[in-house]
Amino acid sequence: MKRLVIIGVLIIIWSPVFSSGLTLEEGLRVIASRSPEIEISKEDEKVSTEDLAIVRSNLYPHLNLYARHSWLRYQPEALFGSFGPVPIADRTSLTYGFEVRQLLFDFQRTSSLVEAALEGSTARKHAVEVTRNNALLEFIIAYYDALEAERLQELASQEVKRFEAHLADTRALLDEGLITRNDLLQAEVLLTDARQNEITMKNLYKTAIANLNRLLLRPLEEDVTISDNGDISLPFQSIEAARETALSRRKELEALKAAIRAKQMELKSVKAEFYPTLFVAGGFQYEENPYMVHEGNWSLMAGLNLNLFGGGERFARIRKIEAQIKRLEAERRRLTDLIALEVQRSYLDSQSAAHKTTVTLKAVQQAEENLRLQKLRYKEGLGTATEVTDAVTLLTLAETNQARAIYEKRRAVARLLRATGDDLLIRYSTGKEQSDD
Repeated sequence: MKRLVIIGVLIIIWSPVFSSGLTLEEGLRVIASRSPEIEISKEDEKVSTEDLAIVRSNLYPHLNLYARHSWLRYQPEALFGSFGPVPIADRTSLTYGFEVRQLLFDFQRTSSLVEAALEGSTARKHAVEVTRNNALLEFIIAYYDALEAERLQELASQEVKRFEAHLADTRALLDEGLITRNDLLQAEVLLTDARQNEITMKNLYKTAIANLNRLLLRPLEEDVTISDNGDISLPFQSIEAARETALSRRKELEALKAAIRAKQMELKSVKAEFYPTLFVAGGFQYEENPYMVHEGNWSLMAGLNLNLFGGGERFARIRKIEAQIKRLEAERRRLTDLIALEVQRSYLDSQSAAHKTTVTLKAVQQAEENLRLQKLRYKEGLGTATEVTDAVTLLTLAETNQARAIYEKRRAVARLLRATGDDLLIRYSTGKEQSDD
């Protein structure tokens, strides 16, 4: 009952967030806390943490309890010269006790495994951060796709209204006998085409919203209002600065470095197996035997174990780990090049898109003025219907190019921030810079 109440409270708290509009920051916080990919990665991190606990257990004392009951076919007896066999135990007996064993020294075999597990745990932590940032980037891209689709839907609706206005002007001029019916038919066909495009844009917007709902683990058909929070400031002035930042902050590289160190420690542990292991053990054992003076006895033992020959297993393991280290080092070099390429591509894309937004803004202003002039000329009988419809189409094209450039730039900036190892949740929570786009 208490759990149901808590769930109900959470639903009540959760619902107003989306009913009043979903911001990018709010969506990112949901992704960071509920994304299945992040949850899976965190579980992997827990596995590595338990691996560390398993290895560390070898450094602590091991306590074993045992008990057994024996049934023998013959009673144990011993020969004492001419006296004949003498019984030394019963046919049935109970034995129980405990033993404590403590590792003393194994030439860093176990401690190296502990270091390897620590590095493995570090690598998994970095992997969680990588997964988290990738999930956040996916949501950011989807969010900007939805905003772009919403803007394209608005532009399609505006185009419909412009053609409706043109159709009204055409009918008025036809009633006055200033134009032919061909102009009216052309206006009606273009309006129909614009309405079809509007339907396409609405479907595109619905698909983008469904994708957002999928990422937010909500019903695909559920309605959500998204808001445009503006641009994010770009902290890099050059590709070189962005590349240096990426190589120093990317968690993928840190994870590979930790994995290499883990393998190096594992190799050290295997090599230590060629040396003996020193231990101490002690305990108590009770053996039910009326023929013995002391049925219960305490013991203390110090000893060593040394595996002299294992069929070449250790040499094979050494060669295997050395090959794995070389592979990881090659992977690190390859990843370094890929990161540099990713940074360069994202940086150039952001610069190109920024230039497009400037150019398309001027193109929109020119197209608006062109449409205004063509409509005046058409009403005064100086222009043709084709010139007006072409002006409407040109304005829609310019506005569409501007919208695509704006969101292309924002997606490129998000990819660049991710490529340079920026924490996207922090950046998009504190790094907003409102834009006039």
